Parts: sequence; C-alpha cells; structure tokens
Amino acid sequence: MTFKETFQKRLERGDGADELLTLVRDYKAKGLSQREAYDELQELWLSYGFDDDDHDGVNSIRDNLEYVMEVVWGFCPAGRALWEGSLSQQRQPT
Repeated sequence: MTFKETFQKRLERGDGADELLTLVRDYKAKGLSQREAYDELQELWLSYGFDDDDHDGVNSIRDNLEYVMEVVWGFCPAGRALWEGSLSQQRQPT
C-alpha cells in the first residue's frame, strides 16, 4: 500500500494528527521525501474538495489533514518539524 493510500485509510478511520504524523515519520524513514509527502497529501486535500472555502463547522478529517500538511510543509515550530527546512525555502517544481 502506498503512503497516500495508507494515510487516507487512517485519516478516514479517525486517527488523530499525532498518529498521522507518526505514519509520515515511518514513511520518511523508508525514503519518502518532504516534497513527495506534501504532494500526496495535497492530492488528498483536493480529492476531498477542501480547496473550496465553503466548508463550515468542524470536520476532523479536514482539520487533521490540514495540520499534517502544515507540519510536512515546515510551517510549524522547529520542535514539531519532520524535515530540516520548509518547502518555502526550496525551489518549487515547474
């Protein structure tokens, strides 16, 4: 099972942000890059339709996915970071 498939399965079964970050760490240890992780999480984000700002109320899937995406991106305190830098500091793919 791919990172994206495993992440989606766990997200939908209700795993929390800390459990999902542990999953990201496990795949990172197997060679998953920061860019690959973020791109796959963004694909999930789009597939759920979360890019549409019309979502009101609490949605734990959206909230957990968004939090993990921010940490993977590097938009978090240094102590929570999974990689050394932020994707903001890297050259973006064209």
